[in-house]
Amino acid sequence: MEKTLVDSVKDMDKIAGMEEIIGFIESIRKLDEQKVCKYLAEYRNQFLYQKMGYLLETFSTSVGITEEFYTFCQGHIEKSKRYLSNDIYQGTYNAKWKLIVPDMNDYKKNGVEMDD
Repeated sequence: MEKTLVDSVKDMDKIAGMEEIIGFIESIRKLDEQKVCKYLAEYRNQFLYQKMGYLLETFSTSVGITEEFYTFCQGHIEKSKRYLSNDIYQGTYNAKWKLIVPDMNDYKKNGVEMDD
């Protein structure tokens, strides 16, 4: 499951899209963050650390994700600022993850509309 998550987030614009990735993340009840870190390290991709950190922090309710995981992801982010997805033409800048993210009113968390 962890490998599938990393691969899906890596290629989300090619294979699934934001809505499907968010739904997948919300469905995960237990996540082995050590495995996620291992798979992230295999790609050595700064943008992947940005996306994974942001998406899990924003949409995950799973057991097993610690603050150390987010610190680990942030430690692999340099100065690059990017759009979270190719589908975003305007959005909000998230300084923590150095990403332009969509208006969260467009997405749901656990079936409930999210507020800013």
